[in-house]
Amino acid sequence: MIINKLKKKEFKHFFLKKGIMGLKAISSNIIDSKQLVSFIKVLARNCKRQYKLWLYCIPNIAITAKSISVRMGKGIGNIINWIFIIKKNKIFLEIIGKSKIILLTSLKKAKKKLALNSKIIIKKNL
Repeated sequence: MIINKLKKKEFKHFFLKKGIMGLKAISSNIIDSKQLVSFIKVLARNCKRQYKLWLYCIPNIAITAKSISVRMGKGIGNIINWIFIIKKNKIFLEIIGKSKIILLTSLKKAKKKLALNSKIIIKKNL
């Protein structure tokens, strides 16, 4: 009954669709583009590029050099960084590969690069 009440947007990333394993956010937080790049580098190094990755968090909010309290005019300033807001209980990453053990250990190592509480989810029916 709860599933019927949820909107399509909220229900979109609750279950694994494409991958064997995934990362689910326990608490809502902000992820930086630099954190995502370092996360992907650690995954590539540990999995030896024998995996396929689906990221559902693409940084789309720009952080600019000018603060909000600056007077109007003269543009918004230079873009310093890009961020993405991840909400609680959403799956933001799915992965599939040859070996489950290698994927699990590499996800545990790469999870430390994100400033986000998350847990690893494994698909049961394989």
